Amino acid sequence: MAAVPRRGPATQPWCYLAAGNVQGLRPLRYEKRVARNRFLMLLAAFIVILYGLIYWYRNFL
Repeated sequence: MAAVPRRGPATQPWCYLAAGNVQGLRPLRYEKRVARNRFLMLLAAFIVILYGLIYWYRNFL
């Protein structure tokens, strides 16, 4: 029976969000986790504000 090639842990997209305790991944340093979380929160806020501006523009202008 032929062995099925497995993808390495770095090629799986959710592995970039791992903060540790995942087999085969080194834990991210605290500063990197904080920077990643800050970026994700700012991105979410930007999307909400953009959606609100588009909604306001379409309904009130």
